[in-house]
Amino acid sequence: MSLGMSAVEMLRSADYVVPTFEGEPRLVKPPMLHWVQASLFQLGGPNEMLARLPAAASTFVSLLLVAWIGWRRFGVEGSAWAAVTFLTFPLVVLIARIGTLDALLSVHVLAVLALDLVQHDHKELERSGVIGLLLGLAFLVKGPVGVVLPLAMILAGRTATGREVMPSMKTVLTTAGALLAVVLPWGLVFVRRVGGANVLRLLRTETIDRAASGTAHVEHWWYYLAVCLVAFLPWAGPL
Repeated sequence: MSLGMSAVEMLRSADYVVPTFEGEPRLVKPPMLHWVQASLFQLGGPNEMLARLPAAASTFVSLLLVAWIGWRRFGVEGSAWAAVTFLTFPLVVLIARIGTLDALLSVHVLAVLALDLVQHDHKELERSGVIGLLLGLAFLVKGPVGVVLPLAMILAGRTATGREVMPSMKTVLTTAGALLAVVLPWGLVFVRRVGGANVLRLLRTETIDRAASGTAHVEHWWYYLAVCLVAFLPWAGPL
């Protein structure tokens, strides 16, 4: 439970800008999960249940969002199938039980996708502002991936359904402004503490280098195929 330990150290040091692990700076990911866990530990004391609670709660909300998106696109039957499929993935159950970033990231990504589906139900700028806030929170969970992933999924979904792909400039500026309003208060202090050169090096390592040369967990291709088959049982065949 290294993430939980980082939250404990954050709570003890009262340093909410730069997470640490065993006293050393932990710069790989932003501090959102540490903030949530530290807040829970402050209320109930450090324990395993509270460390896992953010992931479990996020997965439950993700289930509701998946069901809603299924209902929006495919009606009641589609909603039921989407919820059942999602809930029976071993990967989903595993992520819900361990205190990692992925469940917290998923709920923000699904919320952004859900808002994109209601573009005709709300004023464009209001919806864009909320999407920007969610993208900012997703960035605080897992860095640039939290922004790029939902935007790529929106682009793919709009292209597949024949919807207008490119938003207006006003929409882009509203979304970007809301995102920056969430990220900059922490980001500016973080850059000042860590140093601009180190932040640029970190961003390069976590984005360009990982995309070009892989991660520290490189395995043979068949290893990941086996992981996918197990993770998506019992639906791996139909998928």
